[in-house]
Formats: sequence, structure tokens, C-alpha cells
Amino acid sequence: MPVPQTRFLTAIGILFAGILLPSAIGFDGAWAKVDLRGRASQTARYFLEDQRLRHQITEVSLRQVADIGEGMTSVIEGRFLYDSALFPTPSIQFRHYSKEVRNDEGFEAEARQIYVDWLSEKWAIKVGRIQFDWMDSLSPRTSDAVTALDLRHGGFDNPSQIIEPVEAISANTSVGFGSAEFMIVPRGRHHRLPKGENGYGYVERVNGLLGGVQQALVASGVRRVINPALISGQIPVDTTHAEYGGRYLMSASGIDFSAFAWRGHQRTPSLELTFDEAEGSSFDTEIWDLKATEKYPQMSSYGVFASLGGEASVFRLFSLYEPGRTPSVLLQDELAKYLSPALGNSPGFLGDRVYRSGSIEDRLRGGLGFDYVFSKHLKIYSEGYVTVSQVTGRTPAGDSVEEALRDHTATMRLTNESFDDLFISCDTTITGPKRSWLISPDVTFEWRDKQPSANTWKLSVGGWLVQSESEQSALQILRGARQVYMRLGAWF
Repeated sequence: MPVPQTRFLTAIGILFAGILLPSAIGFDGAWAKVDLRGRASQTARYFLEDQRLRHQITEVSLRQVADIGEGMTSVIEGRFLYDSALFPTPSIQFRHYSKEVRNDEGFEAEARQIYVDWLSEKWAIKVGRIQFDWMDSLSPRTSDAVTALDLRHGGFDNPSQIIEPVEAISANTSVGFGSAEFMIVPRGRHHRLPKGENGYGYVERVNGLLGGVQQALVASGVRRVINPALISGQIPVDTTHAEYGGRYLMSASGIDFSAFAWRGHQRTPSLELTFDEAEGSSFDTEIWDLKATEKYPQMSSYGVFASLGGEASVFRLFSLYEPGRTPSVLLQDELAKYLSPALGNSPGFLGDRVYRSGSIEDRLRGGLGFDYVFSKHLKIYSEGYVTVSQVTGRTPAGDSVEEALRDHTATMRLTNESFDDLFISCDTTITGPKRSWLISPDVTFEWRDKQPSANTWKLSVGGWLVQSESEQSALQILRGARQVYMRLGAWF
């Protein structure tokens, strides 16, 4: 048996023992009320762009909910993934990927949630490893303000699959006509980005950026050996970098309202480009390191959401303010001086939003949504928002700048439930000003045995088609993500 499969089965036995043991022993009293559920699925994803099977994922997950005392409930959920398409096989020769990609995606055993929920007359407290999302939108990728996402596979899938779990303490209590929730996350997490030739554009984009800088340095007369490299970063784990925030929720007379404030980190990295002399450099052979270092600076976020619902329609409003962000690409002053002859007044290959170190970006996002249910044959969910960024700093050429940049995104989801066991949906997203679009159709067929508590089977067939007119578009990380998928899953 191959080593990855051996590791996979071993991890299942060890981690799931903690989930299954209380049920198997059959404790009396507190442990007598145990609800154990699970899912097993097989998902195949085929890339249309280069005609290859990119993923063949086997997933097994179990979730146990147990009453452990008066007002106390424990939740344990584990997930195990094995992607056989990432490993070479004698029969299919195009399954060749780097060790970096295989180590990151080929096998995974993870506790998605492990927490204790305590409910009293005034407080609801949750402690442990949890998933949470305070954003209210059609797409979980709308913002990286609070929640870290798993973007290794493009960020596609339902929120429970791609939201990264964190260790946290949350407390909720009634206040006025609503409730207030407070949360502390000692160790913040950033988006989980793809590695190597994963096929979703991030590493390709960074390598293209470093290659362009290297060529510009040579063209400007730098006669040195240049070593370009991407340096992966992490959010520091200490008291000063702990994340925290609170929100208020209220619902009355068909109106839902929520507002939050959060002190955390940027979820997507800011790339800091530096150019320094390397160890081992000599007078005869100058060796210099060109590095793109991932940084996750601290930042604050403020959001407001409101919705008004009728019998068949819902009207939604939301806004998000993020002051003091760091632009996506920053140039070291010394490197910018070397690049100035090649750049002129335009950043060119660096992209449209590159600034020198010390620049800041204030970002304001506002939008609205409208949902309408005509019948079970047609339900429409729509959302649109505009993002305005005010950047203050210096351009690569060294000029002081204070400029406003604008992006817009519109999403529409259509669903059809004409048949009891068949669900049809299609999402369409358009971004600008450098236009790109994403279409995601899905057809899901569900069948179950006649007994109410019987197992459920689902077969989903769909795809994701991405078209980008520019490498600088909002969907640039998804370039080349044209693919179809088929998933067969069993819920028990």
C-alpha cells in the first residue's frame, strides 16, 4: 500500500477514535445523549484548459454532538482528505506534480471543530476550535476582513468546507432588543494559499512578478547574480497579535440588523519586494537575493448589515470599512531606485497597484442585494457592491500620491426546485473595471431510503468557468480554473 494511503488510514483510526469512543462505550447519564453523523464522498475535478484530471478527492468526515452536563454540549468534527490524482500511477502518466503540491494537498487529517458550548440564563459561551463567519453575502469570498478561507482549490465549495477553523472564545448575551457577541482568537489565521503548480494562479502570479523584476534589474545595468524567491509568511503567535472583536445583532418586524468591529490581520498577503546582497557574495561574484516576502499586517474592520424581508422578497444592504490596510505589493526603496529606469512613470509588469514601503490603503465597500422567490421553479438571489480604495504613499518612481481606485462586483444566483429530489442552481459573477466573469452551474440529485433517519445519497455535477480579460482583474488568482466536477456523497 502506498505511504500516503497508509498515513491516511492511520490518521482516521487515531483521530476518529476520540469521536467514536463515547458512542461506542454507551455511557449512562450525561454521555447517553450522543448524536453521531458522518459523510463520505468522492469528488473528481477535471481541468478543461489543459485536459487533465486535477483532483480525485476522497473525503471522510464525522461529527459528534453530545450533552455532557446541564446546559453544556460538546461538538467534535473531523475531516480526512486524500487526493489520489496528485500521485503518479502507471496507467495515467500525466499525474505528475511537485513534492510541494503533494505534501500540501495530497493528504490531510484535520479537526474542523472541537468546542464546548455552555448555555445559561444570560450567557451562551463557546470555547475551543470553531468555524465562524460574520459576513452576510452570497459569496464567502466577498471579504477577508474576519474569516480566513481555504483557497488552495480556488475558494470554491460551500462555506463549511472552505472556512478555516480557529481556536477561539466567544460569549453571547442579550442586550436591549438584540444580542451582543464578543470573541477572542489568540492565534489568527490567514488564507490558505495554493502551492507550486496547483493551477489556481497565485504562485504563477508571484513568479511572473519576480521574473519581470529580475529582467528589469538586468536591463537597468545591474551586473550581478540574482536569486529570486518567494518567502512564505505567517501571522505571529503572541499576545500583541491576538485577534478580537464584537458584534451586535437585532431582529424585529421583518428587519435584521448586525454590526461588528474587529481587530485582526489581513488574510491575503502583502508582498514586500526586497533586493539585498546574499551570503557568499564576493568581489568577483556578487550574489544578490530578490525576495517577495508574504506579510500579514494588523488592521481593523467595521461592518454593518441590514435586511428587510417580505413574503417573497428580501432586500439587503451592507458596508465594510477597512482603514490602514497595506497595499498588495510594496517595493523596498533601494529596489525601486534600481527599477526606476525601467519603470518610468508606469509600474508596467508590476501591476497597477504597486507602491513603495510605508504606503497605506483605506478601503470602503458598500453594496446591496435583492432576493425574490417567484415559485419553487425560480428563485433569484442577487448582490452587487462597489469597493473604493484611497491609497496614500509613493509610487515606484518615488512620486507622492493620494489616489482613489474603484472596483465593482455583481453576483446573481438562480435556483430551480421543480422536482422534490433535484436541485438546479447557477451562480454568475462579474467583476471590474478590468472585467472578468465566473459562471458556476450545479445540478444535485438527492435520494434516501423511506425511513426518516435513513442514509442520504447525493450526486452533484457542475463546473466553474472563469474568463479574465486582464491579469490584473479581481479574479486573477483563479485564472485557468475552467473545470468540471462530479461528486458522489453519502450522509449517515
